[in-house]
Amino acid sequence: MTITNSGSGAIATHGGVASGAGGVAIGGSVYGGVKVQLPPNVELKGSRLPARNPLFVGRVKILDDLATLLANESALVVMTAPGGMGKTQTSIELGHCDADHFPGGVFFLNCLLSDISLEIAQCGSDGRLPLDDFDSRPHTDKVNLVLSEWRKPIARLIIMDNAEDPQVVKQWRSVIGGECRILVTTRRGAWSPSLTPHIIHLPQLD
Repeated sequence: MTITNSGSGAIATHGGVASGAGGVAIGGSVYGGVKVQLPPNVELKGSRLPARNPLFVGRVKILDDLATLLANESALVVMTAPGGMGKTQTSIELGHCDADHFPGGVFFLNCLLSDISLEIAQCGSDGRLPLDDFDSRPHTDKVNLVLSEWRKPIARLIIMDNAEDPQVVKQWRSVIGGECRILVTTRRGAWSPSLTPHIIHLPQLD
C-alpha cells in the first residue's frame, strides 16, 4: 500500500484502488465519502438475492404497487406488517420478478445483523466484484468498493430486510446514493414521512 496526498486529504492506494478520507461514520467506521477508483473494466455484476420460493402465491396487487413506487429513481419504500406475514418472501419475489428493471442488480441485506456493513461487503463477493484480492481486503475497503459501484448511474434495488431502526435506514440511505431504489421490510408501523411517504402495509392473505 502506498500513501499520497491530495487536496482532499491522504489517499491510500491498494492495487489500483484509491481511498480518501471522508464520508459518514457508521458503527465506528467511515463509509461513503471514500474515493474509490477501480481498475479498468472492473465493475459490479450480478445480484445477491435468496432463491425464489416456488410455493409463493398471491400478493399480486402489493407486488404491482411496490414495482410502481420503486420505478422512481432513488425511491425509498417501506413495507410493514407483523412478524410472520410474509414480508421477506414478498420482497424476494419482487426481486426475482422485476430483476429486468434493475440492470445494476438486486441486493438483499439481512438487517437483523448488528452490523449491516457485513452484508454490504458480501455484495461484492463470489465474483460479483471481480478483483483477485477482494476477499483479502480490509472490511471497510470492501464496503466502500461496493458503495462506489452502487453510486453509478444505473438502476439497482437494495432490499433492507427486517430493518427496524429508521435512523439506521436513514444513515445507510445517505451513503448508498446513485440510482439505487431501497425497499425496507419491517415490523415497525410508524415511519416519519420526512424519511419516506411511501409506506405499504402488507395485509393478510385471503
